[in-house]
Amino acid sequence: MGMICPKCRKEMNEVFEKNNHYWVCENCNYVLKEKKVREIKKEVKFKDKEELEKKIRDYFLKNYNFNISNYDIDLNSLLDENLSFNENVEIVLNEVKGLEPDKFLEYDEEMAKHLEEEMAKRESEYYRKEFERRIEKLKKNADLSILNFYPENFKPLVDMVIKGFVKTLFIIGETGCGKTFNLNILLPTNTVRIGGHITPYKLYSILYENRENKILLFDDTEDMLKSDEVLSILKQALDTTEPRKVNWISSRNEKINLPKEFIFNSRIIFVVNKVPKDFEAIMSRSNVVEINPSYWDYLQMMYCIAKNPIEINGVKITPEERIKIVDFIKENSDETTKNFNLRTQFKIECYYAYDKKNWKKYAKFLLSKKDDLLQVVKKLMESGKPISEQIKEFNKLYHKSRATFYRYRKKLLSHISSKKEYV
Repeated sequence: MGMICPKCRKEMNEVFEKNNHYWVCENCNYVLKEKKVREIKKEVKFKDKEELEKKIRDYFLKNYNFNISNYDIDLNSLLDENLSFNENVEIVLNEVKGLEPDKFLEYDEEMAKHLEEEMAKRESEYYRKEFERRIEKLKKNADLSILNFYPENFKPLVDMVIKGFVKTLFIIGETGCGKTFNLNILLPTNTVRIGGHITPYKLYSILYENRENKILLFDDTEDMLKSDEVLSILKQALDTTEPRKVNWISSRNEKINLPKEFIFNSRIIFVVNKVPKDFEAIMSRSNVVEINPSYWDYLQMMYCIAKNPIEINGVKITPEERIKIVDFIKENSDETTKNFNLRTQFKIECYYAYDKKNWKKYAKFLLSKKDDLLQVVKKLMESGKPISEQIKEFNKLYHKSRATFYRYRKKLLSHISSKKEYV
């Protein structure tokens, strides 16, 4: 039996990495780190056991602040002068751990984060090797769409809205991840699409005019969600109890013959880049899908899109040409490319349609723009320095907070650890 995790009581895996020796629990990710052991050259034999015993005592006192004479350990019977010094240390160490393991092992948050980075890097190396194989399969799979790279509940929840089983759906995702494009494919043609600036009065009018069994799609209307009056109207329209009565008292109601109250029987989908703070009252009434594609997901989605021809300003681009464009994007971009999303592909296809000879020059300029902070954090992560030193250096260079460092670090780890494969 190996080391037992003090947190979940499962057996832990022992890890040797350079001069570090620690244990990792795969069940709960708990990390136990052994106090650092200096490298000592292997010695084959000692003059006698007494000399070996003295060196062992000195070693434990210096490296562990442990005086072995204070413990009930019979060194004479444990030690073997025919073994190396390191082997004898291991024998004694196992014995001492049994007496007071807490003094030799400690939870090390920094080691846990270091291990997380190392695991992500290994996944990244594996992913890079496998990526070309996946791309070749993607090119051949005509039935694959970018929806395969969306959360599994995206398509079912949209279908539930269409069929009336779900009254409200929030779709949240960064700009350029294809939210509206894919909704337009799935939603019926009679969907009422609303965008732009929405006042409380305008919202009340829209809900009243489309109150009976309609699907309303609010796209790019985050600003209206900052209004307390709008939130008050939406809370009523999105209520989970039936009937959903909506009322809004305003002097303008009488002038244009809007009732002060009506029953709302339609469904609403909101498409937003992010949700305002203190929005729990609305979110608790809604179903939510979050779309956060990684860099690798975007590349695979681009290959899916490229399998169909496109026409830009009268210039036709074949699937073969579009795939060639995505190949170029893949070769000239990475996780730190600024504003990398599906719109990157369309921009470069526009360059291609404009000038098929010099399009690469324009595309390289677009792809060369890097997110400076993301690039710095990536370099720091690859430096092998402890997390605490990475944060200090990050703060010194950019005067940004620890929270900012971890936010960028999390984004990078999500990019390089993407495992999705649908081919």
